[in-house]
Amino acid sequence: IIKRNSLLDACINGNKDIFDEIKKLWKTGQVLSSKVDGVTENIEEHFANVYEKLYNSTDDKDGLKAVVSHLDRNINSDSLLEVRKITPTLIQQAVGMLKNDKYDPLFHFSSDCIKNAPKFLFYSLAKAFRLILIHGHVNSILMLSTIIPLIKDKLGDASSSNNYRSIAPSSLVLKVFERVVLLLFGDKLQSD
Repeated sequence: IIKRNSLLDACINGNKDIFDEIKKLWKTGQVLSSKVDGVTENIEEHFANVYEKLYNSTDDKDGLKAVVSHLDRNINSDSLLEVRKITPTLIQQAVGMLKNDKYDPLFHFSSDCIKNAPKFLFYSLAKAFRLILIHGHVNSILMLSTIIPLIKDKLGDASSSNNYRSIAPSSLVLKVFERVVLLLFGDKLQSD
């Protein structure tokens, strides 16, 4: 209430520092609530249920079948030439595209760790990525992500799940793989 009153006073009195007041409001620390949507225990489980509905709201099995069918028709022995393009040098270039100071959601290492890794890591990742493409299988451990709810409006109701948006950071190794795919095939891809 005090924060809102200072903004109101700045508006009513024609205070030229209204933008300073707005900046002060947004610089407040993280707002934490001991309950969300009336739930006081296992709040993380409550958020999991809220986001489960959101992330499972689309069913595109037919679209996925069409993509798999297209790939089955077009992948042949010549496709191995594309796989061989995944080299330690390409991996190092992809790793260089990672943002600094980003953490893996499951394991305890950061993008800085990968960026400063010995060349052996790039050889190992190149081999692993070639195997992923040859066998068409990504280990489920790389597919895990952590859903993190972030408050939308610090001045809003912190106890309402409607005042949160979620982010789902994915594995840093998977991010490197994604950048490798973009480096190799980005000119052939388009978004829908």
